[in-house]
Amino acid sequence: MGPNGMAGSYGLNGYVLNIKPGINFEGGVPTENAWRTPNVTGGRNIPLFADSLRYSAWPLETNPPAQYWDSAWSGNSMARLCINRHEGAINMIFLDWSARKVPLKQLWTLKWHRSFNTEGPWTTAGGVQPTDWPEWMRDFKDY
Repeated sequence: MGPNGMAGSYGLNGYVLNIKPGINFEGGVPTENAWRTPNVTGGRNIPLFADSLRYSAWPLETNPPAQYWDSAWSGNSMARLCINRHEGAINMIFLDWSARKVPLKQLWTLKWHRSFNTEGPWTTAGGVQPTDWPEWMRDFKDY
């Protein structure tokens, strides 16, 4: 159980919610960037449901992982998903209804919302360096 009674074993990608346009999700992402339907191209790389410390998540490409494995509760949405549950990976269900094990560093390369930058600062394409990762993640495969 986390702060304020929050708990979860799995969490929904909040950007799949069909919320009316004109407002913002957590982190300032406009609701126009929501998926709203599973009938989209590229669904095999759009997270729907994942191992998580909280029942919902709104990851941003700039969200860093938690510095320490046990401090993810105090972090952002990506930190709540980036948990070492399955030997450097978590399990996910995608918008095309497929399921697979996803390595933790690969979380930043998935298309969480329509404008999510899959080559953001926590990807090799975005320039992340091995030393940028918290020590508990440094030996995991880079993406």
